[in-house]
Amino acid sequence: MVNISMDFSAKLCPQSSAIRALQPKPPDVHDGHPEGWTFSAKNDTSRKCETQHLTLGNSKIQFIVGIAVTCLAQRLYAGCTLRSDGPCFYTVTCSDPSTFRPAYDCSHVDPYVTLHIKQSSVHSVTAKHFITEFDSFVRILSAIGNEWHYLQNEALSNFKNVLYMDLSENHIKILGNAFNGLEQMDSLNLSRNHIATIKPGVLQFSENKSRLYMLDLSYNLLTHLSEESFVNLYNLRSLYLQGNKLNTLGDRFFANFKHLSYLNLCCNDMEALRTNLKYLKLLKELNLSHNRLKKVDITKLKSLETINLSHNDIEDIYFEDFKQLPLQCLDVSFNKLQKLYVADSAEAGNASKPLVKLYLDNNHISYVDETFFTVFSYIAILNLGYNNIAGFKADTFRYVEVLNILIVSKNSKLHLTDDIIIELPQTLILGKYPPSQTRPRTW
Repeated sequence: MVNISMDFSAKLCPQSSAIRALQPKPPDVHDGHPEGWTFSAKNDTSRKCETQHLTLGNSKIQFIVGIAVTCLAQRLYAGCTLRSDGPCFYTVTCSDPSTFRPAYDCSHVDPYVTLHIKQSSVHSVTAKHFITEFDSFVRILSAIGNEWHYLQNEALSNFKNVLYMDLSENHIKILGNAFNGLEQMDSLNLSRNHIATIKPGVLQFSENKSRLYMLDLSYNLLTHLSEESFVNLYNLRSLYLQGNKLNTLGDRFFANFKHLSYLNLCCNDMEALRTNLKYLKLLKELNLSHNRLKKVDITKLKSLETINLSHNDIEDIYFEDFKQLPLQCLDVSFNKLQKLYVADSAEAGNASKPLVKLYLDNNHISYVDETFFTVFSYIAILNLGYNNIAGFKADTFRYVEVLNILIVSKNSKLHLTDDIIIELPQTLILGKYPPSQTRPRTW
């Protein structure tokens, strides 16, 4: 048995000189161990450290420190652990990474570091509290489930090259300007905290420099957002605000989000959407479900493909508003609609071109007018279940070009005449025989 002792700096990269001497071709690494090498471990109480044995063919080599440097890192670096995920890719896990002093053997490229901050008990994160010697190499920063309450100004601004930052499920109540200078960051997750307000300037970036693509503020305690809260976020594509207590948005709130394509305002406390939507010219998906909305004006959303208005208090909709939209999915289920019609059918004129999914179940609909289908004439799925429909008049579906699936289940008084069934020969009708109606025998 041969004892080999190696520098810490020679162990952090799988292609270090000592490893190359044993294995000319760099091994594939899984969970810190090169593929094809087996390790056994025994307790060495004199060193208070784990001794690892490397078996290579018929030779057994004892590593005091080991390839994964697990023992050395834990012994010298205050609880931080280092894992090699491949040549010059590392994962560092710490409660306080400022105590960690790694050395990297990456001569041609910068190391790519994923930093996990776990079980940090500090309540107020001050400026550069977690400053480290590898700040500029951190590309992913994950700090989930800590005891943080306050992020002060410049708290995380030392991670200049971070791309993705996840600060979810902490106890953050107050945000300072903690992200100043993080121009490379494209995703920021602040969900499931206790944030009640976002002060002006907190999420402000240099003009035309911010790369922020996704911002998640869901499941916090926000009640109002103004346009001063978000400045120069022109590249933002996805904004998650669901699960807050929002009741108002500033009139020009969306002026900074001209490239936004996804917006989630589900599960808030909004009775009306008074903010101006005209700025969202590229918005494709909008979720307004589980609010207290009585009406919504979406005529300015010229790129809208999917809208979820379910679980609101909507009693009437001007379906003419949808005529010029490239709509593919409309969900108005669980509202208070009583009838489906279009006031100006001549103006609508067979507007829908893509196959549309329409979810109108769980309302109070008792009447469907033929004019409704002058807007929605190409339908993939039409769900009218759980309503009060007793029947359809003749020619109700005469404007329908395509209707693949019609769901009319749980309309207790519904009776479909043969004329309606004949009018929809290519349509799969689900629930056309309610319990009160005897299903005809087919033999």
